[in-house]
Amino acid sequence: MKESTEIVYKTKVGIGKILNLFLGLGFLVIAVIILSISDGYDFFSLLLFSVLFIAGIIPLGLFFNYLIFSIGRTISINTKTGKVNYQFNSQHKTLEINEIISVEIYEFKGIGLYDFDYSYAKYFFKNGEILIANDFMTINFFIPDGIKPNIIGQIVPLINQKNKEQEKSVSDYDELIDKYKNLSTKELEQIESSQSGYRKDAILAAKEILKKRKKAHNNV
Repeated sequence: MKESTEIVYKTKVGIGKILNLFLGLGFLVIAVIILSISDGYDFFSLLLFSVLFIAGIIPLGLFFNYLIFSIGRTISINTKTGKVNYQFNSQHKTLEINEIISVEIYEFKGIGLYDFDYSYAKYFFKNGEILIANDFMTINFFIPDGIKPNIIGQIVPLINQKNKEQEKSVSDYDELIDKYKNLSTKELEQIESSQSGYRKDAILAAKEILKKRKKAHNNV
């Protein structure tokens, strides 16, 4: 049997995620029942209600956060051609596997038996772009050869699209300046206005080039 060279990430809601959803609903139902049958709103009843409510709202919040994020997104990784194709609604871009410089994987950090299978991966590229995939889209995150992913445990690993990853070096910033200097003003403005698709230093590089172009234009 010939091994497939293409890995496709797209929305797939497995039975495990459905069970997580119902477990969260179960905690909330029990919390409401306890509060309704308690003899007044005593401290113990309110404490138990709060604990069960939080225990239920976390898996519910993660379920809908991951589901909403994954709908309409497709990431196709072809290990033979070395291409990464990303599509979100009408947006489409093609990147290179060998331009992935780091991978961060955020996982649910359980407390004893209270544990859920939620995780997402951030792929950082040389050109400053970021792609995110979660486990509603795949059960195994692709890790390029030579890359050691940074595993980060969080009690509530909500998908964070903001660019708060590790600081990049001055040489990385200079490389982005050199890479972006030949882009059109429209392309640079798209990078500048991005809230999630590029690293912070990439957005700063685009702003710097736009600032210099505006200054040069005003001096003409």
